[in-house]
Amino acid sequence: MNGKIGRRNGRVLSGESRADGGGARRAAVLEGMRIVFEKDLTARQRASIEAVFFEGARLTEAAGRMGVSVSAVSRHLKAGVRKLDRAAADAAKIVDAYEKRLAKDGELC
Repeated sequence: MNGKIGRRNGRVLSGESRADGGGARRAAVLEGMRIVFEKDLTARQRASIEAVFFEGARLTEAAGRMGVSVSAVSRHLKAGVRKLDRAAADAAKIVDAYEKRLAKDGELC
């Protein structure tokens, strides 16, 4: 995926750090989500998310492409987003714990 997680409403979600103060944290969370996206989502969950969120397709269009019902796309989408949401929360907890440890050790300014 070339370092990019996807595109939503014209904004590119990228795993690259930015000079906005939270870039490293954001990059770590997105990397965790990318891993889940590639390894833990089913093929249909990935296809649903790619079609609806990355490409902007409507549920009916995604269903036609995938050869499944609209309700099936909705279920795959919901399950995939739930997994990604958990991955983001888990990654944020890991980053918080790491930053806390660095601050305790005096290595984080």
